[in-house]
Amino acid sequence: MCCVNSFGSLCCRLAEEERKRQEEEDERRRDEEEMRLAEELRRLEEERYRKSVEETELRRREEAERIEAEAKAVSRLSYLYGLVVSVLDCQSRGSGFKFRPGQKFVSRFLLHLRPLY
Repeated sequence: MCCVNSFGSLCCRLAEEERKRQEEEDERRRDEEEMRLAEELRRLEEERYRKSVEETELRRREEAERIEAEAKAVSRLSYLYGLVVSVLDCQSRGSGFKFRPGQKFVSRFLLHLRPLY
């Protein structure tokens, strides 16, 4: 788009400079947008990682609480079983429970077990 006279040549140079300036401005905007998107992506990845860690910790706490509750239940059952066996053992000594040959120690009490409630 070259012009023949000096005024036209000046206009061509100005137009070319304006086009280059516009291209540089567009490139700068693209770079800024690319940097903004990269920062947004980094922020989202950090947030996703943080949520993942929080969810993992929550699952671990829930699992620990469940295990603790089960351990307490087993402990209570063991305690109650111990009480029942102790009571039956005391009762058996005075009430004529006899050990039969081939009979296991605990099996002589099982026939007499009743719920404690």
